[in-house]
Amino acid sequence: MNRRPRSRKTLPLPVALSTAAGVLVVSLWASGAPSMVYPLLADRWRVGEVVTTALFATYPVALVLALVACGSLSDSIGRRRVLLAGVGMVAVGTALFVVTSGLVPIFVGRTLQGIGVGLAMSAASAALVEFAPRRTAALSTSVNTAATASGTALALVVGGALVQYSASPTTLPFAILLGVTIALLPLVWFLPEEATRSNVRWRPSRARVPARNRMQFAIGVASLTVAFMMGAVFIGLGAQIVRDLV
Repeated sequence: MNRRPRSRKTLPLPVALSTAAGVLVVSLWASGAPSMVYPLLADRWRVGEVVTTALFATYPVALVLALVACGSLSDSIGRRRVLLAGVGMVAVGTALFVVTSGLVPIFVGRTLQGIGVGLAMSAASAALVEFAPRRTAALSTSVNTAATASGTALALVVGGALVQYSASPTTLPFAILLGVTIALLPLVWFLPEEATRSNVRWRPSRARVPARNRMQFAIGVASLTVAFMMGAVFIGLGAQIVRDLV
């Protein structure tokens, strides 16, 4: 006698929307978490600005490669699976910051964080639209902006406070981030699957811009590139610059 498989319990859509926003918060938190710790690690390992800059550059390179190669992966296998993979990789990468005292594992951890954030952010942004009431684009955009800004603020405020006042400034910021990330995983597991999966065959993304939109696209890309370059310098190396100048 064949038994019908049990349907998996899923989160209500408002909770699912909050979970997708939480993934974005954790992603941006992981992105900026090491920024306050880099000067301390550089002093511990007796490395200079070149190694510190290389360590920072590892993350955006891994992030961009993940976004380009797997940005549409969740359209094929479902948002939930990609979110689980992304958040899981962020957790593993963050754990390396907590348990290791070597430079090479930190490079590995930063690479895993970059790939994980690339997977998680693309899927979470799409999930916000699908979980929003009536797929309201305005609401999902507002939640996306608020979540990413909150994640960046948490990284800088929590990291800065713990570096200043904690007895374990190089591990406690990552231990807190790791705890929040692990706590988020069960919620991601129970995200609705039906609303986050299609039958689109996945293949690596290739950028295509219609000819009539290329000028506007180029202007937008140039503006965002400059903005993110300035932000990257201050988030990644700001603590080092302030320490050297003040």
